[in-house]
Amino acid sequence: LNENITQTASEFRVGKTDATVSIKLIGEKGHRSTGWLILDNFWRNDFEFGRTDTFNVKAVDIGLPSVIRLKLDKVADPYGWHCEMVIVSQGRVKRTFYVYDWVHDVMDVGYGRARLPQYELDDHVIAIRQTEVERNRAEFRWNIRPTSDDAGWRLPRFADADEYEELPRQFRISDEQINNFFGQRQKMFLGMLQKRKLTDFDDYKDCFFHPSLPNDIPPFCDKWSTDEELARQILNGVNPTSLEKCTELPTGFVPTKFECGDEIQDQIQKGRVFIVNYAKFTTEGRRNRTKKGDRLYAGDPIMILLVGNDSKLRPVAIQLEEDGHVFTPRDSYYDWLLAKLYFRCCDVNVHEWKYHFLRTHASMEPFAVAVFRSFSRRHPLYKLLRPHVHTVPAINTIARKNLLGPTAATNCFLSLNGLDMARKAFQDLRFKNLHILSVFEQQGTDDKEVLSEYFYRDDALLLWKAIQNYVTSVISIFYSEDQDVANDWELDSFVRMVATEGFGYDGCDRGFPLKLESIDKLVDYMTLIVFNCSVQHAASNFGQFEIYKFIPNAPGGMRLPPHKKGEGSMQRIMDSLPDNVMASLQLGTAFLLSTYAPNEVYLGQFPMNLFDDARVDQAQAQFRGELKTISNLIHSRNKDLKFPYEYLLPEKIPISIAV
Repeated sequence: LNENITQTASEFRVGKTDATVSIKLIGEKGHRSTGWLILDNFWRNDFEFGRTDTFNVKAVDIGLPSVIRLKLDKVADPYGWHCEMVIVSQGRVKRTFYVYDWVHDVMDVGYGRARLPQYELDDHVIAIRQTEVERNRAEFRWNIRPTSDDAGWRLPRFADADEYEELPRQFRISDEQINNFFGQRQKMFLGMLQKRKLTDFDDYKDCFFHPSLPNDIPPFCDKWSTDEELARQILNGVNPTSLEKCTELPTGFVPTKFECGDEIQDQIQKGRVFIVNYAKFTTEGRRNRTKKGDRLYAGDPIMILLVGNDSKLRPVAIQLEEDGHVFTPRDSYYDWLLAKLYFRCCDVNVHEWKYHFLRTHASMEPFAVAVFRSFSRRHPLYKLLRPHVHTVPAINTIARKNLLGPTAATNCFLSLNGLDMARKAFQDLRFKNLHILSVFEQQGTDDKEVLSEYFYRDDALLLWKAIQNYVTSVISIFYSEDQDVANDWELDSFVRMVATEGFGYDGCDRGFPLKLESIDKLVDYMTLIVFNCSVQHAASNFGQFEIYKFIPNAPGGMRLPPHKKGEGSMQRIMDSLPDNVMASLQLGTAFLLSTYAPNEVYLGQFPMNLFDDARVDQAQAQFRGELKTISNLIHSRNKDLKFPYEYLLPEKIPISIAV
C-alpha cells in the first residue's frame, strides 16, 4: 500500500534536523503496525525549519492508523526535531496527527479529537496516555522544593532551571522572541552615555531622546504633577488594582486636617473615600543602593483619595512614614508635590514586584508546569491551556536571573529589593487575589457610579466575560455533567498539583482548591488562568514605557529620605529624584518590558490547531467576534477621552506571558 506522509516542521531554527527520521504506523488497538519507514527524499534537504515535506512510502496495509510512532536518530541529532503535525494519506483519505512537540528519540502520537481519560476506549491509546504523562513528569520538573536558604523560598514553585538553556525545549520561546528580548536589553544602557547633571524636570525628557528608543513625549506630560493626573494613573495606569475603599481612617489621619474637614466621615459612609496603603507591605525588606553605593529610599506611604462632586478622584492626604506628618493639598506646593513623588516611587516598586511579577509572572508558572506534568496531549484542557501558559517558564527563568538576581540592574534604580518584595507578596497571596471579580468586590471598587472613570475595571470585566464564554463553550463540548469533572483523574492531578506543589509547598494552601467537582467551578478556574496570562499581564506590563519613561511622573527610586513638613523645595526634589544613571536604567528596563515580540500572538488567535474540531473552531470564532465587539466599544468610549485607555484593547493583549 502506498502512503503519502506529510510533515511540517516548526519555525524554531534549532528545531530542524539532518538526522534520520522514521515513522511506524499503528492500527486500531495496536494490533497491527507497519515496520519502521524511513522518511527521506533523495537529493533533498528535508526537515528544515518552517517547511512542509511530503514522502511517498510503501507499507503493509493496516487500515488507517490510530497512532503514529516517530523516531529520531538521537546519536546524529542530540538536540531534537520540533514537529508541528504529520498527515498520513491513503488515496483521498487522510488523518492528521498534531504533534507540536520535540522528538528526541521515540514518540507516540494518537489520532482523534480531544477526549477525557475516563472515556478512552482503545487500550493501546490509554497506555500511550499514561506513558506520555510519566515521560512528561520526568522532563518537566519542579525546582527542588525550596528551603529558607534557597532563592525560590517563599515564591511560587517554578520549572527546574537556573538558566534559560536548561529548560525543556517545549518551554522555550521562539527564536524571534528570544532575540527580540536580548536585543532590546542592549538598549537599556544607551542613555547612560549622557553624563550631564539633571537640574530640572525638563532635563529628564532628554533621557529618552535617543535614536534607538521611541522618543515621543507622553500625552500627560503637561499634567503629570496635578492631583487629577495622579489619581487617573492610579485607576488606569499600569497598577490599577491597588486601590481599596476606605471604611475608616488610619491612625494619625485626623479629619480636621482634610480640606473637607469633618465631612470626610460622611464621605466614608457614602463609599466615596478610597485608600492605597503601602505601609503594610513595604516596611519589611532590604533597600537597594545606586551603582555608586548610595542608599535608596521610598517611604511607607498611605494615601487617602476622595471622589468629588464632579465624580473625579483626587488624593487628599499622604503619610510617608508611621507617625509622620500627614501631607495634604493645604501644605506648600513643594511639600505636597514631594509627598506625591515618594508615593509614586513606592507605587512603582509595589507594582513591579507584587502586581506585575508575583501576581502574573510568578503565579502563573505553577499552572504552566502542572499543565505539562498532568495532562496528556489528548486532554481538552491541555489543548485549551497550552497556548496561554507555555511561554511562562521561559520568560520567568530569564527574569529571575536578569531582574531579580543580585547583579540585576533593577537593584540600582528601584528603591526596594525585588526578591524581598516578591516574597512578601507571596506570603500574603491567596487564590481569591487572582480572581479579578473577587478583587473588585473585596476591595470595594466595583461600584461604577462611584468610580465612573475606572476604565481598567470596565474593560477587564468585559474581557473576563468573553473569556468565560469561550471557556464555557469549549468545556461544554467535553464535559456533559458535573460527574465528568469529578471523574477526570488527569484534571484532579493538575488541580492538586497546583495547590500542593505549586503554591502550598510550605504548608499554607493559600485558599487554592484541591479538587474541582462541578462544571461551573471548572469554568471559573480555567477562566482565571487564561485571564491572568493574557488580560491581567497586558494591563500591568505593556504601558510601562509610556508611564515610566518621564521619570518625575513615576520615579523608581529616591536618593534622599522622605522629607518633613516645610522641607519641600525644587532643590530638595531634584536632589531626591533619580540621577542620570538611575533614570537611564529605569527608562531602558521599561522599554524592554513593554516591547511586543515581532511574532506576537494575540488574544483570539490560535496558530496551533491543537483541537482539530469544528465545534471548537466555532467557539473560537465566536470568541473572536466578542473580542471585536469589545474593541469597538473601547474605541468608541476613547473618542471622548483626553487620555484614552488602550492597554486592554483585545488587539494589544498577547495570548500568553512572553515578556
